[in-house]
Amino acid sequence: MLAAAITQWVHKSPWMPKASDLIELARNGISSTAAPDHRTLAEKYNDRMALDPLARPDRMWIDVPGGGVKLVPKPVPAEMLV
Repeated sequence: MLAAAITQWVHKSPWMPKASDLIELARNGISSTAAPDHRTLAEKYNDRMALDPLARPDRMWIDVPGGGVKLVPKPVPAEMLV
């Protein structure tokens, strides 16, 4: 919700937001207008990393069972092992 509030703020104002501005957007505007995003946190991070030309292509985010995410090496494709 915070990322969506930041994105909305960037499009509406050229000024840096206060924390209260972003909290208000997250509570009021985002939840009622945005479609729910059912991706996991790791999927969101991997999608964001795919758009970054400076990101390491040999790494990926995974969801940790206890909560949170972890950056790990990507598995090597089977055809590369031959």
